Amino acid sequence: MAEQFDVRSMEDERHRERNTSQLVHDAFEQTRHLIRGEMRLAMREFSGKRRHATMGGGMFGGAAVFALYGGGALVLCVVLALALVWPGWLAALVTGAALLAAAGVMSLVGRREFRKVTPVVPEQTVANMRDTVDTIKSRTGR
Repeated sequence: MAEQFDVRSMEDERHRERNTSQLVHDAFEQTRHLIRGEMRLAMREFSGKRRHATMGGGMFGGAAVFALYGGGALVLCVVLALALVWPGWLAALVTGAALLAAAGVMSLVGRREFRKVTPVVPEQTVANMRDTVDTIKSRTGR
């Protein structure tokens, strides 16, 4: 009878190990599923932003081409107007120097504004991951 008791306790132990093993496997599978879902969400979030950024960039590029031609026409107008008072070379020199000064000021302001840009982050995904981590910590007592 003692042998029978030992056999049953060994079977109970194997059964417990299998259940623990299965629980660990299930936890791993659920974690993997959660991470994959968050990655899919992040990719969807980035693809929507990328589409709008591409369209906006194309429109800005087209506007820049038209502005360049319009600006060239206005610069020519300024040079011709100053050429009525000054020699042509001096009118072109003054106009060119003024344009370069304006470009320098605009580049400094643009550099300052670019430094304020925050990195692009999938905000919803980050929030979901933080919630998940907080939930796991609270349930595990950490």
